Amino acid sequence: MTQMRPYFVWVLAIAGMWATQACADSDPVGPDGDILVVRAFLFAGEPVADIRITTTVPLVSEDTVGIPVSDATVWLERDNVRFNLIATTGVAGAYHYPGSDLVVGVGEIFELGISRGSESISATTMVPPPPEGFAVSSDVMEVVDITAGFGGRGGGGGLAFGGLIVRWINPERDLFFVVVDNLETDPEQIPAPEFIRQARRFTSAPTPADSTQISQLSLTHLGDHRIRLYRVNQEYADLYEGRVQDSRDLNEPPSNILGGLGVFSAFSSSEGTFTAILTSG
Repeated sequence: MTQMRPYFVWVLAIAGMWATQACADSDPVGPDGDILVVRAFLFAGEPVADIRITTTVPLVSEDTVGIPVSDATVWLERDNVRFNLIATTGVAGAYHYPGSDLVVGVGEIFELGISRGSESISATTMVPPPPEGFAVSSDVMEVVDITAGFGGRGGGGGLAFGGLIVRWINPERDLFFVVVDNLETDPEQIPAPEFIRQARRFTSAPTPADSTQISQLSLTHLGDHRIRLYRVNQEYADLYEGRVQDSRDLNEPPSNILGGLGVFSAFSSSEGTFTAILTSG
């Protein structure tokens, strides 16, 4: 099963804020950044393959992303059983569990442990329940060739075409996000103007609402798609809600990593499918 990896822009930005603030708090002109920054996510029913470790960066450096750490000892522990992770080949700073005997289950509590030299850090998270009341408004999305409505200067043609509505039950206004993947092995691309930059995978921003829309502009290809709705755990919600800071009053972003910085969190999902077909408009 392919691991879902919601690499959000705000997570990377906050990681930079962690790095900058950590150095500022410890040594404003220190040449070395040596605090470990962790971004580790578990997904119910999916392989463990989304553990990333970097270091903080010196304030005098022009880098905004920490240095990847690939020489740490990393493990997960559940019910006093330890699962040792290994460095992922070709991806600096990434770790995964190589075996098939670790299944992430709803309601389970995991502890993450990391050691490197004299440093030792840890964090704990619980896998949340899946979303309730998940439903998609249709199992077919009709898309149109919107390039026919654009002239040489990009004018003409409206973008008021349809889409699908994803709904769920959310009385507590928890955060949820949607990930859409094309399932075809050789899919036909949806015609689109060159100025519309489409990504193969669509990931929505977290929302406290109970619905979200998937529009044609969220897709790149025709055919069968899988749509997954993820419930966001509290530590990730805290991180997301604290992503915007006033530069005049820079505070360290939320972190649930003991002895380091970052976030260790878990997600659960519900899923469905739909098919994108091209119509005459």
